[in-house]
Amino acid sequence: MPEPHGGQAVGPATTANGVVYYGALNGYMYAFDAATGELLWEYQGVGASNAGPAIVDGRLYWGNGYERLGPTSTTFYAFGLPGAPTTPPTTPPTTPPTTTPPTTPPATTPPTTPPTSSPARACDATYRVVSEWPGGFQGEVVVRAGPTPINGWTVRWTFPAGQRISQLWNGTLTTTGADVTVRNAPYNGSLPANGTTTFGFLASWTGSNTPPAATSCTSP
Repeated sequence: MPEPHGGQAVGPATTANGVVYYGALNGYMYAFDAATGELLWEYQGVGASNAGPAIVDGRLYWGNGYERLGPTSTTFYAFGLPGAPTTPPTTPPTTPPTTTPPTTPPATTPPTTPPTSSPARACDATYRVVSEWPGGFQGEVVVRAGPTPINGWTVRWTFPAGQRISQLWNGTLTTTGADVTVRNAPYNGSLPANGTTTFGFLASWTGSNTPPAATSCTSP
């Protein structure tokens, strides 16, 4: 392809999208149709266009001029290529399909079983020391019926410090080692609801007179 203005074409040519680009020493920059040789456009810079253009991201970049002639003779040009989009296409965001969350049924509270109340005890027994002296003491136990009348009662405890009963009244005594069992006498076994009766005893002790940890009562 001849240089349209009679100048000398120098430097490499660049081809893109069916168009040939090259420059000349007279400062012109040209674009020709690669198939027909038709001049598509031209541009004259301030200096010689003796370097081939570069194409990056749809733009044509072209250096023009000589540095040794001063900065005013050196220019860098950028041209938009025909058919190149000036704004990158935007892809609309894809809306992800919405999934209806599963409906969680409300938690059901299992039926609660009311706690079973322990039956009221038939009777209670309260142990106490009435008086004490070196090596001996007098004790007493109060028997109380529960919410219903009782006909007969039995009280049990265990002496923790080697105490021994020598005499007991208002009850029938049985001992096995430290274990003590007292049953009602013939005249005080029947008690109305919440009624009470008392039996007493004399006992010996050595070292300490620690009371029993627990005293139980059952009926009959």
